[in-house]
This record gives sequence, C-alpha cells and structure tokens, in this order.
Amino acid sequence: MAMRVAQVIREIPSVARDLYENHVTKHFKVIAPTVLHVNVNLRCNTNCVMCSIWELKSPHALGIAQFETIFSDQVYRRIEYIILAGGEPTLRNDLAEIVEVMHKHMPRLKKLMIPSNIINRNSIEKQYPQIARYCAEHRIRLTLGVSLDGIAETHDKIRGVKGAFEKVMGNIAFMKELQKKTPFNMSIDPTIFSMNLHEMQKLNDLAKRLDMPITFQIAAVANDYYHNGDMDVLKIDNRGRLRLIEFLKRRIEESSLLDALAYYYAEVVENMEGASARGLPCPFADQGLLLNPDGSLQYCHNSRPIGNVLETSSSQLYHAPENIAYRDKVRNETCPSCRMSCLFFVSLRKEVLPFLSFVIKRMFGIHRLKWRKPKGSQPSAMQA
Repeated sequence: MAMRVAQVIREIPSVARDLYENHVTKHFKVIAPTVLHVNVNLRCNTNCVMCSIWELKSPHALGIAQFETIFSDQVYRRIEYIILAGGEPTLRNDLAEIVEVMHKHMPRLKKLMIPSNIINRNSIEKQYPQIARYCAEHRIRLTLGVSLDGIAETHDKIRGVKGAFEKVMGNIAFMKELQKKTPFNMSIDPTIFSMNLHEMQKLNDLAKRLDMPITFQIAAVANDYYHNGDMDVLKIDNRGRLRLIEFLKRRIEESSLLDALAYYYAEVVENMEGASARGLPCPFADQGLLLNPDGSLQYCHNSRPIGNVLETSSSQLYHAPENIAYRDKVRNETCPSCRMSCLFFVSLRKEVLPFLSFVIKRMFGIHRLKWRKPKGSQPSAMQA
C-alpha cells in the first residue's frame, strides 16, 4: 500500500504535465512521441489462424548497433511507454540488450510491455529473468503478456501448434515462480474471434484460478501488419455478436469503478451495437511511433510507412510537414473506424476527462452500462 501511495505521489508532476500538453500545447505545436511500438522481428513460431505474419518469414532484424544509432535520435527522449513485439519477440536472443539500449536513450521510460505466445521455454528462461531484474532495478513497470486464446485443443488449433496449451501452462508456472524473486506484472491476453467465443468464460475462470488479470482483446484487422484483411474466420455472426456483447457487459458490471478496462469493453459493446465512430482515445494518434525490423517507421498499425530510419533520421521523419499532414488525414479518415485497443489506457491518463465522465456516469447510474460493486473482481493489467 505504501509503495502504491509513493508511486501516485511521484506521478503527480508528470500527470499535470500530460494534462497541460494534451489540452493546451498540442493545439500549438507537434507533441514529441511518448509511446513506441517496436517490432523486433516479423517471424513467428506458431501458425495462427487470425494472423499471417508467420507466412512472411521475414529475414529483417535490426542489430544492437543499429538500435543504438536509431534510438540516439532526440525524438525518442520523451518515450514513456514501449511495446516490444514482433512477430514473436522471444525468437530473438538479445531482448535484454535491446531493453537496456532503449532505456539508455529513453530516460522517461515508465512501462514496458512484451506480448508473447510463451512457447519458447529456452528463450524465456534465459531472457525474462534478465529483463525483469533490469526493470525492477530501474523502476520500470514490466508487463509480460501471455497470448492464450483458448483451453487445450482450442488454443492448439488457433495457434496451429500441437501441445501449445501445455507449453503455455508450464511456462506460466515458471514465470509465476520468477515473480516471487523479482516483481513484475503478468497478464493473459486472448484474441477473441469466431473460434473462441465459446470459451471466454472458461478463460476468465482459468485466469481467476491462476490469480492473473485477463484482457479480452477483440481481433483486429490490420492488413499491412497482420495481413489478415480477407480472413473469414475473423467475422463474428449475429449469434456470436450477441454472446460477446452479453459477456462484456458482465465484465463491465463486475469491474471496479476505476478500472480502465471497463471503458475499453464499453467501447467494444457500443461499436457492436451500432456506434459508427470510435470514442476510445489513442496515443498513437498524435504522439506515437512504430518501428519495424527493416527500419521502416510508421505512426501506427493503420499508417503507411513514413520513411526509413536507416536512411533518414527519426526526427526528420516524425516532424516532416508532409508526414504530419498525412497523420492528420489518418486521424480524420481511419481512426474513427479503428477498433484496436492501442495503449488506450495511456490516453486515459493524458486525456482524462472522457474517462472521468464515464466513471461518474457509472457511479450515478446514468450510463446504460452500469456498475455494481464487484464480488472480488480482479484488477486490470492495464492499471498496473
């Protein structure tokens, strides 16, 4: 409890700065990026049915020296939140070195998230303890995400790997033992679509038994990234849509009043019930970057590459007038229909008023997705 209070007190100056920059400064100048998504590879050791990255077999991968040069650019100095992903990040054996290089050039780094299918036990045993110790020593909040999409055979079929579920459960046990020695957060992050709608409650029950937070993420279509624009398996029929809506409504009711995850679920429900425009804020809309293993730089998954950092500096690419104009176009034309969660909890901190409005409406029963005092519900990994 004392650590929580101390953490809140430390955050007050940065929260005040965020509020000023996001409600005043951004109307007069371009805000430096604060969120960064780094794809360390575009290779994978599973054959997922909802994503085609594994088919790319991309040879591209930036080396440590290249990361050192790229991140020495001043545009990265104010990065606070990083997603270290792929492909499958654990296929690299230098993740700990990458983390150190990033932190060296990003002194404001607060939180690091590494999503993984966690079936590569050798890599996890070697690298996760190093990363966890480094983050604990430097007060970086680490969340290791577990991509678990179903129980037993369902998960194996979705991931296209026989025995994947058994490997995941064994590695969760290893990671929970690691947590006893070095503090970090761990969450279950299933991707929900037509093949696992029937197991959402089972996954929720499993998370409770494991005493782990769980975030149900609705499968997103991002053809330039997942290469899944024409996959029929992602389509949810009307019966499945109603099932998902009712399940998420229960999650909203049972969540704590200040749980940011309830805000995301409410957005999903509104969308599935016909809302035309996105109400969920997204930090990538005006202060984010996405770096690919070939050096190409994007504003987000829905952005085309704005250049290559191996040829032009990140600062030049980020601030180029033609790229800023393009980002404004994406924000106006693409963002309203985008349903990706995209670190929205960061935006709720930086643009807190929509979330406060949601909380107040739930508290007084004005919002139709009401809140009731939960019976021992779990905190969201997003709040950690």
